[in-house]
Amino acid sequence: LALEFQGEPETPLYMKNCPYLLQAWIRAPHLRDLFISTCPALYLLDCQCASLRSLGLAGCRSLTEPALYRVVTGCPRLTRVTCKGSPQISPASEVDVRAL
Repeated sequence: LALEFQGEPETPLYMKNCPYLLQAWIRAPHLRDLFISTCPALYLLDCQCASLRSLGLAGCRSLTEPALYRVVTGCPRLTRVTCKGSPQISPASEVDVRAL
């Protein structure tokens, strides 16, 4: 999936229930909040979102910490990542972005 999002900065982007989604490339310079849930096959997420501050992941069972690090490097303002049901990332439900 390649997505270029041109929405308003206050508009969060939700991606839900994509069981066959393996890879996603998201370009959204004004996006502040991104929530991805129930995408168990997703193993690669590439975000170039200069304004992204919050990323929520739930049920992304194939996503790893190196894949998450790739997201963090593409989103310089990212301060909060919440992971639930993503066993390869961290046992904690909230990841400290500075530690990655």
